[in-house]
Amino acid sequence: MFGTIRKHSQALWIPIIIVIIVSFVIFFTPSVGMEDFFGGGQGQSSEAQDEFNEAQTMVLLDISMQNSFRNQMLFQQAQQFPEQFRAQFLQGRIRPVEITG
Repeated sequence: MFGTIRKHSQALWIPIIIVIIVSFVIFFTPSVGMEDFFGGGQGQSSEAQDEFNEAQTMVLLDISMQNSFRNQMLFQQAQQFPEQFRAQFLQGRIRPVEITG
């Protein structure tokens, strides 16, 4: 493996140098900001922002419904236990879910 790299080192350096030069030109151009490359993925137009907000709302509703169904099933199972053991049954099973990204 090292012999192959040593043998083709000149051919490997050419793409590496080209990539470095292009990246320097792009990132050190004064009119280009980091937001142009890493804008957060939410889009630039208001239409794209509306679509993002709608998708985020749908995901949050889905998570909420899943947790509601899961908790309902747990509470039904807990009804089978005597009252003094219900809290112990539910203690490790109900966990908070982080829904913000």
